[in-house]
Amino acid sequence: MERAFGTAMATRSGKNNSSGNTPVQRQERRKLWRGVIVLAALLLLLVAIGFLLFWLNCQFFDRNARFTLNHITIESTGYWGQSAENRAELLRFMRLHPGSDNLFAIDPAKVREQIKSIPNVADATVERILPDTLQLRIEERVPRAFLGYSKSDFVVDANTMVMLSRQCFGVHPRLPVIVGLRDEVREGVMLPKLANALDLIMRIHRSFPEFQVVLASVSQPDRIFMILDYRGRKRYQVTLPAEQKPELLDVLRSAIEDALRNNDQRTNINLLFDGSVVMN
Repeated sequence: MERAFGTAMATRSGKNNSSGNTPVQRQERRKLWRGVIVLAALLLLLVAIGFLLFWLNCQFFDRNARFTLNHITIESTGYWGQSAENRAELLRFMRLHPGSDNLFAIDPAKVREQIKSIPNVADATVERILPDTLQLRIEERVPRAFLGYSKSDFVVDANTMVMLSRQCFGVHPRLPVIVGLRDEVREGVMLPKLANALDLIMRIHRSFPEFQVVLASVSQPDRIFMILDYRGRKRYQVTLPAEQKPELLDVLRSAIEDALRNNDQRTNINLLFDGSVVMN
């Protein structure tokens, strides 16, 4: 009987051990629960600190009357800095309200993206100046050609961005005209089909001041037809390949100078034949 009792106690002890009720296991569970409680307390503390910082930010910044937006300075050498009316148009577009908006409630990054979404804006910077000023610096795109006809409502910059001519500063009436585009023209889109013609116009503008581009046609994808004035003395019709070779304009200039020296009255020049000059 003693043997049976001992066997029963050993079995019960084994069950207790297997169920995790040993002193060591109980101590480990207590440590685990203490860790969970400490972690939960830290999380609650962090949440409380977050709410406190948010409340302090609202009280001292976002809702502080001392930081009410009272002044917006716009620095631009183009359309948006040209007049008080244009500056007011920009503020309406951005939905900024001097006298009521809080300076710290305005996100400079979002305002910058808003400004850059305007077609005639190339880049912008936005800065807060304490206590009540928002400073905008705007770099505007430069119009390089009319689209369709002279004095068109649409102009394009060197990167093929279409803009309203009325929103561009310094639109010269003698800007080149690009014709032959079959796509619908609208503000705020880029037209890669114009890239070759604009590259040519810009190269002439920078390096060949004796030429004045009057018109460029992009109606045929493999070539560009241009009307050029040479030193204000004579007008020429020139056909060039769409993919430009750097030396072609040098060849063109030399051909025109030779023709003028020889009193050659021909004004049609074709440069499609691998750099050869064909005049008629």
